[in-house]
Amino acid sequence: MLTSVNHQFYVILYKEKNMINIIGGSGFVGSRLIKQLGVENCTNLDKVQSPDYSDITIICDIRKIEEIKFDNDGC
Repeated sequence: MLTSVNHQFYVILYKEKNMINIIGGSGFVGSRLIKQLGVENCTNLDKVQSPDYSDITIICDIRKIEEIKFDNDGC
């Protein structure tokens, strides 16, 4: 499911192995979405470190999907 918040920001939810990968979770809308869904259920994929959710943030460029590294749990 793709949710467009505005022309420059997108939050993509993709449920895999009971984890929700949120692209752009370091921003205002994304960080509140993580809070609503629960930190234990989410992984944040972003180009900057999240000040609130650094333990679940993977720094990456989503335009280069082959460079995104997940751990063995799929998150």
